[in-house]
Amino acid sequence: MIRKLIGTAVVLLIGAGLMYYALGHHFVKASTGSVTVPKASLTLSDTWVDIREWTAADFKEHPEVTKALIDNGHGDLVVQSATDGVIDWIKDKTRKVLE
Repeated sequence: MIRKLIGTAVVLLIGAGLMYYALGHHFVKASTGSVTVPKASLTLSDTWVDIREWTAADFKEHPEVTKALIDNGHGDLVVQSATDGVIDWIKDKTRKVLE
């Protein structure tokens, strides 16, 4: 009985620790891999973010993620993702014109 209570308490503490870590970080999926950067505050917003298909407008809509990436030395991901979106847009428009 005591062992089950101690086991349950340990599992709850580990879960709480993992949740606290997740609340304090942005987990960003980029085309070059995954990056974890600290958040400015403990929130659930933008905890898991996939920026592989983001445009400059998407980065503008998520200033906390953008600032966190730049402040932690990952500004190249912001520029790369935004320019990839523009290039894809240009290719799409060119394809439509040629059709």
